[in-house]
Amino acid sequence: MNANTGIIEGDWLRKVEPFAYALKIEQKKCFSANQCPYNVVEQTGFYDNYNIVAQSCGSHLKNDATSGLKNCELFQINLLEEKTTKEQLVVNVMSYSGGVEGYDAVECPSEPTFDYDTLQTDINMDGILLFVKQCSGENCTKTDDWECLL
Repeated sequence: MNANTGIIEGDWLRKVEPFAYALKIEQKKCFSANQCPYNVVEQTGFYDNYNIVAQSCGSHLKNDATSGLKNCELFQINLLEEKTTKEQLVVNVMSYSGGVEGYDAVECPSEPTFDYDTLQTDINMDGILLFVKQCSGENCTKTDDWECLL
C-alpha cells in the first residue's frame, strides 16, 4: 500500500486466502487519561530513552463486513520523543475482543494495553497489538488530526 495515497499497489491482497476481515468503525468513544493507564515507555521496555509528548485514547465498536460479527477495540496512540536526538515516533497499542453476533453481546477489554499478563487475565481481551507508524517527512508526527487527545 502506498503510505501517501492509500492505494493498494500490486495484487497481493487478492492472493490472501481466505480474506480474514474487513472492519468498519460503527461507533467511537474517547477515554480520559485514567481510563488509559498503560505507559508504553515504562511497560514495554522498547522505548526507555523516550518521553511521551502526546496521547490519544479511546474505543471503536466495529462491524466485520465479511462475517457480520461485532467487536470492540481499545486504542492508545502515543507520540514519543527521544530524549537526546528529539527523534519522534508514533506508537499505537491496541487490545480487542473477539467477534460476536449482535452489538448487545459485545464486551470490551478492560484497557488498551500491550501487556501479556493483562491479556491472560482479561476474559474480554482476545488479542493485543503494538504498531510503530512507518513514514517519513514532517507530517508524520503531527497530532492535529488525532481524535481523542488526552
